[in-house]
Amino acid sequence: MISGEAPAPTPPRGAVHSTDGQRLRPVSRLATLVAANKRFLMAAAVHLAGLGVEQFLQVPSGLLASGGVHEAVQRRRPAARVAYLDDDPVVLSKGRGRLDPAQVSYALLLEGRLSDPHAMLDHAGVRTLLDRRRPIAVVVNDALPQERHPQEISAVLRERLAPGSYLVATRLHAPGARTVEPVASSVISLPGRRAPTADGLSHLRALLEGWTLLEPGLFDTRRWRPGTVPARLTASDASRIIGGIGRLERS
Repeated sequence: MISGEAPAPTPPRGAVHSTDGQRLRPVSRLATLVAANKRFLMAAAVHLAGLGVEQFLQVPSGLLASGGVHEAVQRRRPAARVAYLDDDPVVLSKGRGRLDPAQVSYALLLEGRLSDPHAMLDHAGVRTLLDRRRPIAVVVNDALPQERHPQEISAVLRERLAPGSYLVATRLHAPGARTVEPVASSVISLPGRRAPTADGLSHLRALLEGWTLLEPGLFDTRRWRPGTVPARLTASDASRIIGGIGRLERS
């Protein structure tokens, strides 16, 4: 160290390297994964619109910005309708300002949560906008899940949605970690809530139980592209977001 020069700061514990060799804080790593997750969900919704799906339900909505799912699927399928649900007051307040019913008749932002699927599907706004007698693509926009009973949620969706419906879901998988709270608490608010599980693979498998998975089953969402079949999951110690797209077949 040169005399009089302050020592270089010690890299934070858990920092990771970016592709250019620079160190990134864990929160930066997670933010990068979350951004990639949103891109995947958007592309998956557009892909399903191309397969003929005209009804979408995204939960939670997250902060709505220009170029949301409702705009993307409308460009692919003009008859498409999108119901967003969220239980965050800030998200609801800001999002409703973007979805003016006088200007956007094909999309609504409503209060609801995935952990209460019956109430979610029975919401008056959802029932008005979407027809459960026809296929609906449920897009789960939450890589850091809080719901405790994914199998029960899956069972309700399978029972109440029409054959030909889809479930698109992703989960953060952090091998070797008990929870992702040390990182996730820097990105999402966790007061009074259970820390999200780091075992996203088990959680995702439970949520997609009973659905027919499109090839290749579960995959690293960074490798998925419409019209291609990404490689199957392989063992890895790196944190990643895994995803799956399930189709509801006739019983």
